[in-house]
Amino acid sequence: MRKIEAIDIDGITFDGVINQQTDYTADVPSYPTEAGFEVSDAIIVRPLTLNLTLIISNNPVTHRAINGQNPARVQEVLARLRECFFKREPVTVTTQTAVYKMMAIENFSDIISKDYGDMVELPISLRQIVKVERQTTTMEVQFLGPANVVMESPPTNSGGNNSNASEDNQPRASALHGLASSLGILR
Repeated sequence: MRKIEAIDIDGITFDGVINQQTDYTADVPSYPTEAGFEVSDAIIVRPLTLNLTLIISNNPVTHRAINGQNPARVQEVLARLRECFFKREPVTVTTQTAVYKMMAIENFSDIISKDYGDMVELPISLRQIVKVERQTTTMEVQFLGPANVVMESPPTNSGGNNSNASEDNQPRASALHGLASSLGILR
């Protein structure tokens, strides 16, 4: 008989793990070409998922020193797990094989059966949360005037004295308007 190992989810210790499945998945987007085949230029790694089937009992056979005997233990553990679920905050999962940080509880079910006595089987699915940091950069921008001529600075209007007015006292159009006019989009 194999040894049943304890597992911990956000400080809640369970009596054992019946099944543990870690899924690693990636998307490989593909794009059709005019030549009749598809090309791929990226691999997008999806967050890992962890599917567990746990057991908890009021009278644990294994890990009695950790969990003790408590006639209300199953209900207390389920209440703490529901609290973690509804807080919507990441949890840490510690198994015998790894420590998974930044995990979100996606779903769980408590299966109460007379066949198990005071033990509950608990399937639970968790998905890792991947956070990114915002980065900024400085870009140099050039404004295109009529006929795609690069101008040193965009036209500005500084109030009463219109220094950018053409000789016929018509204010210059915006760079985008000038570009659209030069391409024949606007008349």
